[in-house]
Amino acid sequence: MEKVIICSIVALISLVLAAGSGLDKSSTLESVIARLAFNDRTTRSKTLESSQDKRDGENINARLEAVERQLLAFKSTPLERRTPCTSNRSHEFVSFQVKLTQHIKIVQKHEVLKFDKVTDNKGRGYHASSGIFEAPVSGTYLFWANILGYNNGYLNIALIKEGVVIGMGFGTYETKYSVAPLTFLTDMNEGEKVWFTKPDGTVHICGRFSNYGGVLLHAA
Repeated sequence: MEKVIICSIVALISLVLAAGSGLDKSSTLESVIARLAFNDRTTRSKTLESSQDKRDGENINARLEAVERQLLAFKSTPLERRTPCTSNRSHEFVSFQVKLTQHIKIVQKHEVLKFDKVTDNKGRGYHASSGIFEAPVSGTYLFWANILGYNNGYLNIALIKEGVVIGMGFGTYETKYSVAPLTFLTDMNEGEKVWFTKPDGTVHICGRFSNYGGVLLHAA
């Protein structure tokens, strides 16, 4: 910057000397000083702008480097130890659904329905060996069942929570088949259990069209 100012002074003095005696030297010197001041302000302004841009660039680079370090740390963390964006356990997704592959299955009175094909078990709340679902998260759950009975006449199905009947599905007799649908909404605390059963009598279930399941709608 100092070199620029010196060059400007030399150039303007040369102009004054070359202007001749016909010019007002006093006004010319004032003009020279004004130009020097203007050039100095312009140079300083550009220098400050350049410095500010440099600082802004350094800040942006620092932020990008910090984000890059976080991403590298996240990638290097084992999958099972990663913390999701919302670490609150209440936001976990829970669901299960099971089907019956047997053509005909006989279910006795009060026997827990245990279908043999688990097609979904997010949250691992459903226990295939017992047919019981244990809520891994407190919240509002929706349960459903579609049970097709064969040669049963009247068919019903019950949803049990902690030993108490909370929902019933009733079917109508149509020749050889009777369908008992069930849909029920209930609040559950973590660790509470539900299951489906036949509340009375023996039932023959047709496997191709029978299934049941549940899903967490809203965590507490």
